[in-house]
Amino acid sequence: MGRGRVGRNGDSRRDRGSLGESRCRCLPRAGRQDHPPAREQRLQDRARAPPAVPARHRVIGTCGPAWTQSVESGPGTRPEEGFVEFTSAASVEEATALLVEYGTAAQILAGGTDVMLQQARGEISAGVLIHIGRIPGLVGITGNGSVRIGPLTTHRSLARSRLVLMTAPALAEAAATVGGWQTQAVGTIGGNVCNASPAADTAAPLLVAGASFELTGPRGTRTVVGDSFFIGRRQTARATDEILTAIVLPHHPERTGDAYLKVGRRSAMEVAVVGLAARLTLDVDGTVEGARIAACSVAPTPMRIAEAEEILQGSRMESEAIAAAGEALTRAVSPIDDARATAAYRTRVLPGLLARALGVAAARAERGVG
Repeated sequence: MGRGRVGRNGDSRRDRGSLGESRCRCLPRAGRQDHPPAREQRLQDRARAPPAVPARHRVIGTCGPAWTQSVESGPGTRPEEGFVEFTSAASVEEATALLVEYGTAAQILAGGTDVMLQQARGEISAGVLIHIGRIPGLVGITGNGSVRIGPLTTHRSLARSRLVLMTAPALAEAAATVGGWQTQAVGTIGGNVCNASPAADTAAPLLVAGASFELTGPRGTRTVVGDSFFIGRRQTARATDEILTAIVLPHHPERTGDAYLKVGRRSAMEVAVVGLAARLTLDVDGTVEGARIAACSVAPTPMRIAEAEEILQGSRMESEAIAAAGEALTRAVSPIDDARATAAYRTRVLPGLLARALGVAAARAERGVG
């Protein structure tokens, strides 16, 4: 082994000299400006790249050569097949006008945590993405008897809202389980419900809270009650030329409490194997005056369980009533086998999950929380 002085990094001068001729040539030597083939190719590709286009017309994905189309091209104009156009609406009126113009080729984009994944997987094939994140008035939580939630309100905001925690803690609990913090910081409640996944976490708490959905389109604004909003797997009552402009939770009676519990293969960043929300209203002696039960990931849509609700109504939460409600729950659902769990497992865990959720909801009702 050759001898030599050792440098600060532990290599010898002789060793460093032996490596000198094989060092990276990306950095030019004195009097020389050569580039390796890979870098040369990148420079050539950059030179051939099309000029930038305004953000309002920017193409964000293609299956062929770069292409763009102005949204001022005229009514009924649609992007060519294989290309995706991006446009940003500044008002509800502009958003609905764009939906009318592009029809079924258009897709509303809010936080993008669902839409962009579905587009990449080929589950949807939007020709135009209409971003609504700049529209004023669609974000925030206000309360004056009822609670009004803007559709652009993020899951993180819902999970931390004092108003939601006091009036609908089940919704805050559900929002806190949607993905990780990164997803919660940009994902919106409007996107979660309009995506209408059978496993949508916020759907069950909204159903037990008696939420209504405000939809605005060219014909004006209409309200759809929660039980009529989810009509099929990834299908809602929203027309293709409407956008969701608010979710309204009605004022609830005193001594009302709710809870949301979720079964997953891990404790965070997990799509629900089963999700269940329960809301109870109790009178002063503990009799159930009102009961609402809803579940997700056990049917094509998030669903209310009317038979279980009727069994609990008028009871004093006796173990027999809770067991009968659990049996009614298992009869009402129609789960499937998938990568997360079998239908049999989903059915098996429901009665125990219901009993736990009812216990939490009853305790909160006694305390007057939620």
